[in-house]
Amino acid sequence: MQYLLERLADPPQLRSSTAYDGAGDFDIRQAVLAQIRRIAANRPVDKDNNTALLSFGMPSIIDLLGSSDTQLRHYADRLAAAITRFEPRLSNVRVDLVPGSNAEMPSRLQINAVLLSADGTQPFQFVFDGTSPR
Repeated sequence: MQYLLERLADPPQLRSSTAYDGAGDFDIRQAVLAQIRRIAANRPVDKDNNTALLSFGMPSIIDLLGSSDTQLRHYADRLAAAITRFEPRLSNVRVDLVPGSNAEMPSRLQINAVLLSADGTQPFQFVFDGTSPR
């Protein structure tokens, strides 16, 4: 399932988005991953404002380099809540801390969820370290 804005932003004659495979077919996993990246890339204008538009967004993950697992856990919980709210193609969203190899950030964030598509449900997993979803 494509969102209306996904269809408008990438009309069939262009198909340049990462949400399409090499044959020009829509790839729901890539579209969901792009949506998660958009959620994580948004920064709140005023995090203390009760207006959803101004308070929506995530702190920069770069600012968390060297942070404690408690701070990362807070970020992970906030990201899971945002994904649950703004990406309806995923259910049972969980963001876990998993060991990483980077000394600057020994824990990575791993998104685990169930992807809902026209083909049924399937597991969705993505680690914020440059790998693709599995």
